Amino acid sequence: MKKHHIAVRLSFYTAVVSFLTAATIFALYFFSGDFLYAFIGYFSMLLLGLVNLIALVILGVVMAKNSSVRRIGITTILFQLFNIPLAIVCLWAGARLSDIARITFVNQTLEEIEQVNITGCEDQIIEHLKPGGRETVWINIENDCSIKMEYIQNDTTLTETVCGYLCHGMGVVYTYNIGGSNSEKNVW
Repeated sequence: MKKHHIAVRLSFYTAVVSFLTAATIFALYFFSGDFLYAFIGYFSMLLLGLVNLIALVILGVVMAKNSSVRRIGITTILFQLFNIPLAIVCLWAGARLSDIARITFVNQTLEEIEQVNITGCEDQIIEHLKPGGRETVWINIENDCSIKMEYIQNDTTLTETVCGYLCHGMGVVYTYNIGGSNSEKNVW
C-alpha cells in the first residue's frame, strides 16, 4: 500500500478512535457520576487532541504532495474536525453536571408516602411513592445549600435531611432510601 494511503487511513482511524473514546468516557461519567471519569476524560481529550493535530498535519503534507488523495483526505479532515465540537459539548456537559444533584428517592417503607416536598437548592415535588417505588430528581446547585425533604406517611408529616451541604461544582449522584439506610454519595 502506498504511503499516502496509509496517512489517510491513519488519520481516519485516529478520528474514529478519538470519537469512540470521548463518547465512551462521557457515557461512563454520565451514568456513574464518578469524578474519576471526568478527570480521565479531560486529560484524554488533551492527549487525543494532540494526536489528532499531528495526524492532521501529516495528512495535510501528504495531500499537498499527492493530489490523488485530496478527495478522501478532505473527507477525513472534516471527520477529524467534527471531533472539536464534540469535545466542546462534552466539556460543557461535564461542567454542567458538576452543578447538579441527581438523587433517586426510593421508598423503603411498607406504605405509600405522599407529597414528598424537596427543598433547599431547588424546590421539587414527588406526588407519591408506592412501597419499593423510586423516582429520580435532578436538582440545580447554584449556591451553597442543603437538601431536605418533607413527606406525609399515615397522615403524619416527616422531615429528613437528604444532603447536608452542597455547593457550586459539587454535583452528586445519590440514592436516598426513605425509611432505610442510605449509601454514600458519588460526588461529581
